[in-house]
Amino acid sequence: MKGKKVFRLNKRIYIYFIAVFVLIVSALVAIISSSGNGRISLFYSPEKNAAVVLSNGENTGNTVPGKSISCVRYNSDSTSCSVLMSDGATYSLYSVSSKKVVKITDICTSNVVHSYNGRNSVYITSYRNLYEGKKMIAESAESFAVSSDCSVVLFVKNEENSKKLYLYKGGKTTFVNEGYTPLAVSDDGKYLYVLSGDNSLFILNPDGTMKSKLCSDVQTNAIWFSDDLLSVVFSDGAYTYISNEGRSRVRLVPGNAAPVFPETEVIRLNSSGTAFICADDDFADIFYTCFNEDGTKSLFYVKDDYSRTDVADSVKKIVITGDERLSYLDSTGKIYRYDGAISEQIADGAKDFEVTSKNRYVYYITESNELYSVKRSNTQLVASDADKIYMTSSDDLLVIMTDKTLYSISGTKRSDIIDDKVSFCIREGDIVYYTADYSAENGTYTLYGSKDGKKFHMTAENIIKTIG
Repeated sequence: MKGKKVFRLNKRIYIYFIAVFVLIVSALVAIISSSGNGRISLFYSPEKNAAVVLSNGENTGNTVPGKSISCVRYNSDSTSCSVLMSDGATYSLYSVSSKKVVKITDICTSNVVHSYNGRNSVYITSYRNLYEGKKMIAESAESFAVSSDCSVVLFVKNEENSKKLYLYKGGKTTFVNEGYTPLAVSDDGKYLYVLSGDNSLFILNPDGTMKSKLCSDVQTNAIWFSDDLLSVVFSDGAYTYISNEGRSRVRLVPGNAAPVFPETEVIRLNSSGTAFICADDDFADIFYTCFNEDGTKSLFYVKDDYSRTDVADSVKKIVITGDERLSYLDSTGKIYRYDGAISEQIADGAKDFEVTSKNRYVYYITESNELYSVKRSNTQLVASDADKIYMTSSDDLLVIMTDKTLYSISGTKRSDIIDDKVSFCIREGDIVYYTADYSAENGTYTLYGSKDGKKFHMTAENIIKTIG
């Protein structure tokens, strides 16, 4: 009896140990599989005859071969992308992540869309064949639209001198209608957004019958879809409208308006080049801008019930921080902070500005190259020879001086970064890249990057400024 009791106790310990071991292994696998899945950036290196793949500011060691970057399509958080590399007369399509580069085809056209989840792409080859990944969907395709995961494809084939519309879903292709150009299709395949020959915007049912006519003479450069493809903003030139889940349109504002998102969010163009897919699943409770005749923008806010609150009439720059706080620079050089009800002026005489998270600091440059910091009502002169400014994700400000040297500011404390001449500086998501060490012989630079504004490191050598 005692032996059996000891055996049972040991068995329980053994089972417990196995369970703990499995949990530890699973956790390690999850960590390893998720590590390195950072934001992808591409810079072209003539020396390598390829694009260098960076992830979160680090050189992955991977390259995408070709003579130039023709087109890049990202997923929702830019952790993967489809890259078209030109080699002169042909285009090669690659699937790129932080871990690997995979060639998809050597005969792609510029018609390519990368899925929001980053797992797939849809494209048309130079032979007019339509593919999902490496699986051919149809021959003689002209244009297409896809669901957010690229699993549902709405496409046009030219058959007997007629443009016929088809729907590909679940591995099956069905005829829908004819005479339409596809714009978007919802993930469930129930909402088919199309344009007619006279630029009328329709929503069709999968069987080809009309669900709704949204607009006549729609402006094809002013159509915006939410990422779930159930909300659409569009304009007929005279007004901008919104429709949600196929319901009747609601008028938002005169003219052509566009939704505004934080700079870190991705907006992508669809294959036909006429519609934008935005990283937001609802177009209510967000800001919009509308272009004025003088080149400035009017700014307004759309509520849940699609009612509009006007914020400003003449805006030159808008900054929305990650906590969704908004500041803007108007055409007279005044900077305002908007709290959802009123606009509070915080500076004057600015030509550019940047904001830290939660609006703790506002930095701005004047026309005479003076750089100021504003904290609450306290304004301080930081530098008198600043040329350009860039905000990092860690709330450090990068400043390019008029002599092209570079330094960072945290609060009001200045830290020199590099004495060499900076050729250009660009922010991609949480990473700020800049170049120095210019070579006049081949027109290349050394590339540096940082996430915190202080610990800069060399990312790649012999890079040109072309960015995918």
